[in-house]
Amino acid sequence: MRNLATLITSGSRGWAEFYADEGPLFLRAQNVRRDGSLLLEDVAHVRLPKKSEGLKTRVQKNDLLIVITGAGVSQATRVKQDLGEAYVSQHVALIRLREPAFAQWLDFQFHAPAGCLGQLQELIYGAKPGLNLENLRELELLIPPLAEQQRIVAKVDELMRWCDALEARLTAARTTATHLLDATLHQILAA
Repeated sequence: MRNLATLITSGSRGWAEFYADEGPLFLRAQNVRRDGSLLLEDVAHVRLPKKSEGLKTRVQKNDLLIVITGAGVSQATRVKQDLGEAYVSQHVALIRLREPAFAQWLDFQFHAPAGCLGQLQELIYGAKPGLNLENLRELELLIPPLAEQQRIVAKVDELMRWCDALEARLTAARTTATHLLDATLHQILAA
């Protein structure tokens, strides 16, 4: 990973004094979801002084965010949109890639048991689960040519849409079956 990234860091300590009711977003571990999404409904805000160490953790589109401490350790996401001014907490690592076009592929790898996810889960240590930045720098990655990455990601996305559609159909079928059972029982008991 160290050869692919221009920056691998995490938020600094001492953000509590900069919390605010509004202002730039402050992304914490609970904002990085296991499904790879970024939860923005329950986000904190901060106001940083102009010369703050925290400025190095400003988030950009296509950055990778990985939870490095606590219950959600190894959860990861790719920042898919411009968030405006946003920063990460000390519990979230930020990886900025030399080649942003690789971000989708690496996001996929951070959710694959045979990829980065599997490596990270083997490296988790301590009573309070954790990873360190060196763990991230030393990740070993297979990087196919960009066209192949895009083809694989597109195929996985297509298969995930099929799975989502199938899940929706199964949910609808269960709901229909429950309604039929309720109606049948109602008729039987009413008779």
